[in-house]
Amino acid sequence: MPPHGRIAAARRPRADSIGVPEPGLAGDRIAVAVVDTDPLAREGFRAIIVAEENLRLLQETAQVNSILASASRARPDVIFVEAGLGSEHAGAAIRTLRRSLPHARVIAFGLGNREEEVFQVFDAGASGYVVRTTIRRDLAAAIRRARSGLRYVPPEVERCLKQRERRPQLTSRENTVLALLAQARPNAVIAELLGISVGTVKLHVRSILAKLGVEDRAQAALVALERGFARVN
Repeated sequence: MPPHGRIAAARRPRADSIGVPEPGLAGDRIAVAVVDTDPLAREGFRAIIVAEENLRLLQETAQVNSILASASRARPDVIFVEAGLGSEHAGAAIRTLRRSLPHARVIAFGLGNREEEVFQVFDAGASGYVVRTTIRRDLAAAIRRARSGLRYVPPEVERCLKQRERRPQLTSRENTVLALLAQARPNAVIAELLGISVGTVKLHVRSILAKLGVEDRAQAALVALERGFARVN
């Protein structure tokens, strides 16, 4: 998301992480923290949040650890976090935040069109998912809904969840094998990495192809990337 004009430029941070304390001015405003590796995207978040009267930007950073380190002096009500941040599993960062800051609501944001990624963030305890292309429109509404204890699920994300629910589900081991297939790893390498036999890998691959409704490994790898079972590094 690009910066938003003069508002973003005037408030540009000088470091990867910035806290915005507002002693005596916070009142009942909802304290929001943002975690995104893209500094330009963080500028866009900042511009939207500071324009809302009942919101205040508490902290913005590129790392979840920065939120955790400052939790004793800055307690966010709502945390926006990039889906899949820092891990192959889209829910990893959300689980960490929910475990360490149980009082805070966590909202993920991303492309919104990858079934497995969307499922993983909600399975990890997210209170909502905002699509990057509609952040300006949906951010404030998502924060207010999450703060009130409700989930924020826009229509396009709801469709992803329903599509995922209708499909035969892969087992945890099959998910791992599929991620390795997406990396073009041969069966012998997958077997060695997982400590199983090549024959067992072949059984997993056969099951994966059947569940995904594809004919070969290349198609399975493509589906893995499209649906969010695996990510391009």
